[in-house]
Amino acid sequence: GDASSTRPSLPTAQAAEHPIKYAGVSSEDKLAQVRKALKSGGADAMAISSLDEVAWLLNIRGSDVAYCPVVMSHAAVTPTEAFLFVDSAKLDSHVRKHVEAAGYTLKPYADFIPTLTALASTELKFWVDDSITSWAVYSALGFAAADAKPAVERLSPMAIPKAIKNEAETKGLQDAHVRDAVAMARFFSWLEKTVAAGKDLDEVGAADEAELQRKLVGGDKFKGLSFPTIAASGPHGAITHYFPNAEMSRKLSPQELFLCDSGAQYADGTTDVTRTMYFGKQAPAEMVHSFTYVLKGHINLASAVFPRGTLGSQLDILARSPLWRGGIDYGHGTGHGVGAYLNVHEGPHSISFRRRDGEPALEPGMTTSIEPGYYEQDHYGIRLENICLVKPLAGAHKMGNGVELLKFEPLTLIPFQRKMIDASLLTHEEKHYIDEYHSRVWDTISPYLDQPKDSAALDWLRCNTAPYSGKEHTRGAAKHRKRDLLKQLFFRFW
Repeated sequence: GDASSTRPSLPTAQAAEHPIKYAGVSSEDKLAQVRKALKSGGADAMAISSLDEVAWLLNIRGSDVAYCPVVMSHAAVTPTEAFLFVDSAKLDSHVRKHVEAAGYTLKPYADFIPTLTALASTELKFWVDDSITSWAVYSALGFAAADAKPAVERLSPMAIPKAIKNEAETKGLQDAHVRDAVAMARFFSWLEKTVAAGKDLDEVGAADEAELQRKLVGGDKFKGLSFPTIAASGPHGAITHYFPNAEMSRKLSPQELFLCDSGAQYADGTTDVTRTMYFGKQAPAEMVHSFTYVLKGHINLASAVFPRGTLGSQLDILARSPLWRGGIDYGHGTGHGVGAYLNVHEGPHSISFRRRDGEPALEPGMTTSIEPGYYEQDHYGIRLENICLVKPLAGAHKMGNGVELLKFEPLTLIPFQRKMIDASLLTHEEKHYIDEYHSRVWDTISPYLDQPKDSAALDWLRCNTAPYSGKEHTRGAAKHRKRDLLKQLFFRFW
C-alpha cells in the first residue's frame, strides 16, 4: 500500500524561542554568517534539513523528537531570501515574530521540496553536505544524475560554528553541569544508602529517581532527559547501550557493579555523565583493577596537552593505552560533542580510533565527552564519562610562534567512587589529577548541598572527594555560606 497512508502525522508541539542570553548570537547574525560562508566557499544557496542545524540557525527549540529539543522543519537560504518550512500552528505570535524578524519567510512544511525544485531551476549554486542530505533533497536540487554535482559538496558551514560554543553557550553549559552535579550527588548518595541497606530497588526505579532529582533541582530550566537513562546492574552493564524496561529490569545488588549513564536537557545546556559504582563494603579485586585502569585511561586523555590542529582520532590512543597495559580495552569510541541545549551527540568532531575523511580538528570552545570503559560479558560493565571543554593552555612553550596548545577542562563535576580506586596502581601525577578534580568538585558543589535534607549527599560528596594528599575536606564553602546566612539573620533581627 501507499506508505504515506500509514505514516504517523507530524508532531504538533509548540516551538519556542531560544533566548539570546543562552544562544549568545542572534539568529539575524547567524543568517548573515551563513551567507558569508556560502559566498566565500563558492556557493549561493543551501537547503537545510538537519533539525539541530535549523534549531541552531534560527535560535528555536522544540520537543518534536524524543530527548532532542528540535522542531520538525526545514530551511533554505539564498543571497536574498531565507525560508522556514514548518507547520505554522506550531508557532505562536511571539515565535512567528522572532522568525520573521530574523529575515525568514514562513512556508508550509510540505512546500520544502517544491520550493527547492523551483530554486534549482535558477542559476543559484548550491552547497550540499552529503553526510546529512537526503536523496529527496539531492533530486529536488537536480543532482540525481550521476554526472550532476553541486557547486560545493563538503561539511555544512554551520557544523563548526555550532560545535564551537560562544561565551554565553559556555556559561550555560557550565551552569547546567553544576545543576546536574547537585542532582546527581543527591541521587547517588540516596542510591548507595538504599542498595547497601538491602532495600528493594530495580533499574527502572533507579532511573526514575535520577530523573526526579534532576527535575527537582532544574525547576523551570529542566526540559527533560537528553537520552533514555542507562541504569545497568551487574551483567546488564556489559551491554553498551542497555536501557531498562519493566520486563528486563534487574534488582540492584550490593554485590554487583552498577553503571549509570544519564543526562538532561536544561534551558541553558545539555549534560551527559557516566559513573560506575559498587554498593557493598569491598568490591572484588578484579573489578577494582579494571575500574582503576579505566580511570587511568580517562585521566591520561583528560589531562592531555596537544597542539591546535590535532584530530580526535589522534588522541584516542591516549585513553586506550593505559587500559592496554592493564590487559583490557573497549569497542566503542572515546568521545562525542555535546550540544548547547541541543542534541546530546553532536559532531562533526569526535574522539575515536576510526579516522573519518574530512575529520575536523578539535578547536577551543568545542565540547567532547571522554568515556573509556571495559565490558566483561555476562558479568559487569565499567564506563567513566565526563563532558569536557577544549580550552587554550596559557603559558610559554618552545614549539614555534604559530603553535597554540590546547587542553581539556571538565564541565562534569561528579566524583569518581573512591572505594573502586586502587591507589597503588596510580602514579603521582594521576593522584594529583584526581585530587585537583575532586577539590574543584567539592568547592563548587558542596555550597549547594546546604539544606537539612542534604546531610547524606554532603557526606557522600566529602567521602568521594577526599584527597590522596593534604587535609580532609571540612564543610568548606558550604560552612562559610551558612555562617554568612546566620550573620545576615542576626543583623536583620538585632
